[in-house]
Amino acid sequence: MKRNRWYSTAEPTGEGQIVIIGGFVAGGYVNRNVPNIDPEFEGGAADCTYEYFPAKAAEPQAFKFLIQTSGLNAYAHTFLMPSGKMFVQANVSTVLWDHDNNVETPLPDMPGGVIRVYPASGAAALLPLRPENNYNPTVIFCGGQDMPEDHWGDYAFPTVNTWEFPASKDCQRIAPEPEGGRAVAYEQDDDMPEGRTMTQFITLPDGKLLLVNGALNGTAGRSLQDRL
Repeated sequence: MKRNRWYSTAEPTGEGQIVIIGGFVAGGYVNRNVPNIDPEFEGGAADCTYEYFPAKAAEPQAFKFLIQTSGLNAYAHTFLMPSGKMFVQANVSTVLWDHDNNVETPLPDMPGGVIRVYPASGAAALLPLRPENNYNPTVIFCGGQDMPEDHWGDYAFPTVNTWEFPASKDCQRIAPEPEGGRAVAYEQDDDMPEGRTMTQFITLPDGKLLLVNGALNGTAGRSLQDRL
């Protein structure tokens, strides 16, 4: 890669390349300092750019969405859409992204302020594509964390004992490129029986999704203490 990064996202394009998106430079709990006065670079600790593999001649370009979602933008959820654009979700924000031209179309925010990306680590999956809806893609999210924004802290620590904070049981679905002129909107799905963080979907051969693993409280990530 042209940049040192981890906690980044890799998503295939329709042309067979891979877009590598964002990440930490030096690691930590969440991708920000507090006060967050430099959301693009975080003093050299964050990389809000994207690049390709195999590498292109151009240098990595800034992805404004990652700056907007500063802090909670590690392992952004991405799904390639039929148009060639990418659905991208991080923090509470969502966009449809034309990566070829670096143009973003804002989509609705995640309802309820639930964080799905690391370290909230909710589950996300593309529902099976079916002929009855013309193979139009729908993305589903379940679990994660809805802690208040200031609880997430910074690279070093959260500001609360996260293991005492219950995970979310909320599920939402969204069709990023709906047909028939319908507006893009998140739709409430059934809640899970209990909250889960650090969970994941497995798509089964019969088209059902199995949700496995996780914890009832807390988040992913590591810190030796909180800031209390």
